[in-house]
Amino acid sequence: MKRSVILGSFFILALLVLSLGIQINPAQAQQGGFFEPFDDPEMPGWNKSLGVEIVDGVLIIGAENFIHRAGEWNNLELSVLARHMTPGDFVISFRSAGSEGYLLVLGMESITLQRESNGEVQNLEIVPFPEIEVGEWFELTLVALDENITVGINQGVPLLTVSNDGPPYSGSLSIETFQGSEIQVGEISLNIPGEDIKQEDND
Repeated sequence: MKRSVILGSFFILALLVLSLGIQINPAQAQQGGFFEPFDDPEMPGWNKSLGVEIVDGVLIIGAENFIHRAGEWNNLELSVLARHMTPGDFVISFRSAGSEGYLLVLGMESITLQRESNGEVQNLEIVPFPEIEVGEWFELTLVALDENITVGINQGVPLLTVSNDGPPYSGSLSIETFQGSEIQVGEISLNIPGEDIKQEDND
């Protein structure tokens, strides 16, 4: 499947990653984790498009907008507290560097895990999205350990598990909304397996 399923602004993210000097080396570097409560409207440590703002400690991402955090993460435990404000889809990109990485597309009806390699996007797994209404908060958890990726909602039974899909990548993290989609994010936590304490790194 061609990369055309991804919004044009994702190409901007790829260029941004390259301009920041992040090397495209699978599973090489590994940074510490962070916890982001979105209590600073300036969003230090993040890049964002114009349609993104923080209101009363909640991150609002309007349609066709994004946030991006540069880094080198391979093995990770990601938690995102979010809610759909419209019925549209949004995508979480992780282990992303240039035209390589993973995409988790969340809609009102399905969750799709994709792997991108050289600009080509392959669906790895598609599962139904739980019955969560527009405006209802949910916690997404994503665990990526080497070649294994597990996704769950609200700390329930894992909804999606993929193994042995090829060598894992190492790269950055971003969230992007599609046309007609608006979401809100309460907090993001990224931990490294084996770390006992969440690290804050917003400089």
